[in-house]
Amino acid sequence: MGLERRAREASRKGNDEPQPARARFFDRKVGFPSSAYADPQPEPMAIAGWFPRRGMIPVFGKAGIMKTFVAVDVITHQAAVGPLRPDVWHGKAAILRRGRSVIYSVEDTYERLDKRIWATIVNDLGLDPYSPEAIETRSRIVIIAPMSISPADFGHATPQLFDFQRESGKWVPNCNATDLFADIDAWNADLAPNDEDRIVTLVLDSITTTAGFDLTDNQGATAYSWAFNARATQGDFMIIAIAHSVKSATPDKDDPEKGASDRLAGGFAWGAYTRASIEVRVPLKRGVTRKGSKAEEDAWWESFGLADGHADAIVLTVAKTNLDGMSKEKLWLDPRPNGKGAFRDVTEKMKDFPRRLVDFLSWNGRYDEATGEIKKSKGSTVDRGAARELVLEVARWLATQGKDITANAVQTHQSDTMWAKRHATVMIGGTAKGALINNGTRGGVEGEGSSKWHLSALADQGVFIRKGFKFEFTTGDPWQDDGSTGMEKGQ
Repeated sequence: MGLERRAREASRKGNDEPQPARARFFDRKVGFPSSAYADPQPEPMAIAGWFPRRGMIPVFGKAGIMKTFVAVDVITHQAAVGPLRPDVWHGKAAILRRGRSVIYSVEDTYERLDKRIWATIVNDLGLDPYSPEAIETRSRIVIIAPMSISPADFGHATPQLFDFQRESGKWVPNCNATDLFADIDAWNADLAPNDEDRIVTLVLDSITTTAGFDLTDNQGATAYSWAFNARATQGDFMIIAIAHSVKSATPDKDDPEKGASDRLAGGFAWGAYTRASIEVRVPLKRGVTRKGSKAEEDAWWESFGLADGHADAIVLTVAKTNLDGMSKEKLWLDPRPNGKGAFRDVTEKMKDFPRRLVDFLSWNGRYDEATGEIKKSKGSTVDRGAARELVLEVARWLATQGKDITANAVQTHQSDTMWAKRHATVMIGGTAKGALINNGTRGGVEGEGSSKWHLSALADQGVFIRKGFKFEFTTGDPWQDDGSTGMEKGQ
C-alpha cells in the first residue's frame, strides 16, 4: 500500500519522527467479511414494490405531470392514523412503513401544499376533516415552503441545499441541508426504528431548485445524489426527490417504457447512486400518429381501452433500480378534480392491455409474426349504428345477468321478446345497408355486420376486453357507457 511503502522508506532513512495519526480504511471494521454466512434478506420497503424504506428515490417526469401530487399521496397514506386507515397504496402495494414526513418545497407555497394534503385526507382516505384522526394525520406532515416564509423567519440567504465550495472545487451540502437533517435526527433520536412517531420520509421539491447547479453537471449530480442517498440510508428514512425529464425526451411510440431512465435530466439518469427512480408520464394518446410504417395509425395504442372519463390518467413505472423486489407493473392513476383528492386507481381496468405496440398488434390480430408486418385494417362507410346499439344492449343485459358475453349468446338473445321488434328491423336490407347478419365467416373472414364483428369492433374501441371467445366490459358497471368510473349508481 502507498502509505505503508512511504513509512518503510522513512524508516530506512532513519527518520524516527512520529508519523501523524490517520484512520486508514483498513483500520475500520466496515468492509471486513462477516464471520458467518447471512441469509439474504429482502430489501426493506416503505411501500411494497415502489418505495424503499431508506435512501433517495427520484420521481421524475415532464413539468405539470403531477409528480409532487404523487409524493403527497404517498406521505399522506404513510401518515394516516385510526382504524380506517388503508393497508395498501393504490390497489395492492402494501404500506409497510408508517410515520411522519417533511416536505421541503422550493417550488410551491404552504397554502397550496396544505390544500393538497387535506384534499387527499378527506377524499382518498375518506376521513371527516373535523375528526381527531384527520387532524392528527395532517399534523404528522410538516411543510417547509421558503416561498411562504419571510426572510427573517427563514434565516437563510437561499433555499438551495447545495453550494459550490471554491476552495475544494466541489459541490457540498450547505448549512440549509445540515440544519434540515439535524432536525430530522433530533426528532428520531430516542424513537425505535419502527415507531410510527418517527420521521420516515423527506420530500425534496425539487432537485432542480434545491441543487443550485445545472443538472448536466455530472460531478454535481453525483455529489448531490451520493450525499443525500447516504444521509437517508444512514438515518433510516426515505427521500422522495422530485426531478424533471429532459424537455426533448419523448417515449418511444412502439415501446414507451424502453429507455425510461434516459429521460431523467442530467447525470441523475445514468448514476446508480440512488436506490431507484420512478417515471411519471402521460400514456400515448388517441389521435397521436406516427408517420411511417412502424406504428401507422396506432401511435395511441397505449391508451386503448381507457375510458373517456379517465382521459387525463397518468402512468407510473419503475424506470431504473438497483434493488430487488421493485415493481415491474404499470400503475394507472386518474387525477381527481381540483380539490377533490389525489387519484383514482384505474390500473385494474388497464392491466390486461399490452405494454408494447408489437404485443398490442398481435393481441388485436393485426401483427403477422411470420413476416413482422402490420396488417392494414379496412374501414367501412356503412351506417351500422342501429345494429351496433342492439348488440351493445344485449351484451349489457348478459353482463347484468351474470352470463358470459359471447358472439353466439348475443345473437341468440337478440330475438328475445324485449328486442324482437328491433331485431326484425335491423335484419332487413342486408349487410350493404347496415343490417345485422348472422355470425359466421365469409371467405375465411368474419362477416362484416355480424354480432361477432360488432363485438370485435367495440373491443377495438375499448368498450370490451377480449378473453378468448368471451368479451368483458372495461368498466365495472356495464350500463355506464359515458366513460365514468364504473362505480354503483348514486356514488
